[in-house]
Amino acid sequence: GGFGIEIAPPWGRSACSRRRLRLRPTEERPRLGPRSIPGGNYPDTGGTAAYGSGTAGCSGQHKFWATTPPRLGTNPFRWACTEAPANSLGLLIVSDVQDLAGGDPLFLGVALHVGLFSPSLFGLDMPSNASGLGLASYLVPNSPALLGQTIYSQAIWQWTGGPCTPSPYSISTSNGVAITVLP
Repeated sequence: GGFGIEIAPPWGRSACSRRRLRLRPTEERPRLGPRSIPGGNYPDTGGTAAYGSGTAGCSGQHKFWATTPPRLGTNPFRWACTEAPANSLGLLIVSDVQDLAGGDPLFLGVALHVGLFSPSLFGLDMPSNASGLGLASYLVPNSPALLGQTIYSQAIWQWTGGPCTPSPYSISTSNGVAITVLP
């Protein structure tokens, strides 16, 4: 199962860009860097910046960040999200349009920090482990045309049978992360 969204990523549909890599919940946890998560600050991986706050879930406010620098040819580039429903499948959405304020164009009752109506929108599976840590990964193509381009990402989770209802459709969202491709 999964959300099953995959539309053309911003860099087109080369053989590299169609390849989806997944970091399963049982695999190695991401390195968190010099600052701590979930205490407050996001690790500084370079080329990324957290923005917005999203809509908290039943476990609290999500912390969503990139665990690796977004360099050309990074295999894999990784995201992490805390406070997710345990052992579940979330949706990581990526767009070339940012919604800094966190709009709700679909009337779901959640703050969405990425533009959902961009032709470059695509999604990735983001499975979580028993501790509620969601992980996802993707190959950054080794194409010089991507240098300096920025994309925006956010995690979305559904809470089924949980202790609370974070929104009318039991959905929570993370903060957004802006990602600028580095050399």
